[in-house]
Amino acid sequence: MSDNTPRVSVTYENHIAHVRLTRPDKMNAVDQAMIDAVIAAGLEVAASDARVCVISGEGKGFCAGIDVGSLGAMIGKDP
Repeated sequence: MSDNTPRVSVTYENHIAHVRLTRPDKMNAVDQAMIDAVIAAGLEVAASDARVCVISGEGKGFCAGIDVGSLGAMIGKDP
């Protein structure tokens, strides 16, 4: 991970969990930090009293898919 910027935010309102991907500068592209954050968010929501989970992304798009620039590091190879 190249920075310590949070990749996901989780908020709650009236038994509704809101999980938001927070990497709009990269169209919320998925890197290893995002994967880890989404897993952690899922575990947090599962342990909460939320009845519904809404997943969204900041910025113009929900998620651009895999961050190709970080793919080498994700599979354990130098880019």
